[in-house]
Amino acid sequence: MGRVLCPGASSGHCSPGSTAFFWDAHLLLLLPRKVTLLVMGLDNAGKTSVIVDIERALAGEALPDAQPGQRRLRVERLEVTLLELPGAQRSRSAWRSHYSRAHGLLFVLDSGDLPRMEEARKVLSRVLSHPDVSGKPLLL
Repeated sequence: MGRVLCPGASSGHCSPGSTAFFWDAHLLLLLPRKVTLLVMGLDNAGKTSVIVDIERALAGEALPDAQPGQRRLRVERLEVTLLELPGAQRSRSAWRSHYSRAHGLLFVLDSGDLPRMEEARKVLSRVLSHPDVSGKPLLL
């Protein structure tokens, strides 16, 4: 975005008290904000189904996918990336490489899979103990 020039100002740029400066700063607030949400859970927990339901509910404009496992949507002024992380046990150690870039976490639980509820509890506990997750919103 270009800088707004103020006519009559000796430098040609707006001072903080000018109307044009305020308008320039206001335009920055209107730029899209990029938000990344990690969608995680055990394998076969329903992560893909939750993502499809979110896409339908938000009714946002679908944006081209940047990578496999990503869904990108424009919802009002937000560009939302839903990053689905594989839930197989051998894949979970790679989750932590995504924590620092995430703005929030969606942990999907299959309430009908009672035999794996303890495993899901341990996995979620491990995720929440990571320092890069501290203070980030979590949706179960």
